[in-house]
Amino acid sequence: MKAIPRGKCLLPVLHFAAYLFLFTTTFNMASHGGGDVLSFSQQRALYYIHQIVFALGLLCFALARRCLHSERTYRALIGAALSVCALGGAALFLLRGAYVYLYVASAVVFCLGFLGGASYLRASRAPVESAGIAWIVGGGNAIAYGLQYPLQLLGSSPLLPFVMLAALAVVGRAALIWSEDETSAKTGCGAENMVLPLLCVCIVTAALVVPTSFYDGYIVELQIRTANGAGPFEWPRLLLVPVYLLFGWLGGKRDGGLVPLAALCTLLLALFHPLLVGASESYRLNMCLFYICIGAMYSYIDMTFLRVAARTRCPALWAPMGRVIDAAMAVALSLAHPTSFSSGVVLAVDVAALCVVIVFMTLSGELSMPFSILSPAPADAALGKRSGIAAFSENYGLTEKEREALTVILRSDLPMGQLAHESGISERTLYRHMNSICEKTGTDSRMGLVMLYYRDERP
Repeated sequence: MKAIPRGKCLLPVLHFAAYLFLFTTTFNMASHGGGDVLSFSQQRALYYIHQIVFALGLLCFALARRCLHSERTYRALIGAALSVCALGGAALFLLRGAYVYLYVASAVVFCLGFLGGASYLRASRAPVESAGIAWIVGGGNAIAYGLQYPLQLLGSSPLLPFVMLAALAVVGRAALIWSEDETSAKTGCGAENMVLPLLCVCIVTAALVVPTSFYDGYIVELQIRTANGAGPFEWPRLLLVPVYLLFGWLGGKRDGGLVPLAALCTLLLALFHPLLVGASESYRLNMCLFYICIGAMYSYIDMTFLRVAARTRCPALWAPMGRVIDAAMAVALSLAHPTSFSSGVVLAVDVAALCVVIVFMTLSGELSMPFSILSPAPADAALGKRSGIAAFSENYGLTEKEREALTVILRSDLPMGQLAHESGISERTLYRHMNSICEKTGTDSRMGLVMLYYRDERP
């Protein structure tokens, strides 16, 4: 089998991993480094302020990419952001316990958001097939969190500044590459077809953040009440690594159709935390469940928005939009003081959020498996029926080449690159025909096209 994700997407995986490592280590320093001058409640407030600042950085990059048409200006902005991150990062190691630390930290977090916009945009331009995007997200996160734990969370290693500097160099090299924004014309799917998918995925993302935000609040409460001094960065955090790898693997199966289902199943674990919050001895069990839910949520959010972004008119805005929504919802929910809610209220809100996720995943077609997955039809009953594909092609005005491409697409749920290879045509040609078919049929994805075909085939 063709090793598409491990070979073709290795460089994008490393670029994304470098940014995520830089982000997780620096954000941790920025939000938890003022312990000598801030109370615990002030540190929590600083954490949410940095969430807002980071989201603003992401949005400012999208605005810059939308408005700037000069490569020189773009490179100057990226260079400035890299300089602030480098100098500010050095200051974060030296200024612990000083109030100026807080201002430097905010500036660094904003520039990390700006560079994050570039990293997410670059990831969205990776091979469009599910396996590529899935391994960029899954592999990148697994590498980043796997490195952060021994270098920072077990006690700051002397190697940490040098690894962070190397990660910044990798991020800068990738971000400085100038290329024109690719609009919806790239995929042939009109922007008007993206309204419902974008709306649904935004609502699903907001609903997913609700249980994990409750979890976060209760983890902090248990941490305060736990006599053994356990912290939030103990060994359960390492569960993020296998969770991200699992979702990276699942994302390459069934054209990514298993990821929403797996994220939904994992979300069910969040329903247990109101039942466990009463006992401090369940702290580490809560931590394990929390990090499993976090890994599943961010895997789904990042994979979904990266895939959708490539089909929009402003990919720089939509590629990191999941992180923007996550930050906004986390801040909004923190204002409601969720730790003051009773277990019954928390459970009711979690169930309501779960129902919202199910409804809008269904509306977007993410939970509607293609007919061939649920009950594969015999070749002579489905694809072997030339009249079926011929009738579909005639209804939507497909050309002969597009009809041949449709036959290839319906043949299997293998990644597009492998389908093209086995069919003796180029991957670019197969994508071009599929995008043209999407435009003519009013669908916005391969799964949507397959679902439309089998729906039209039913009597």
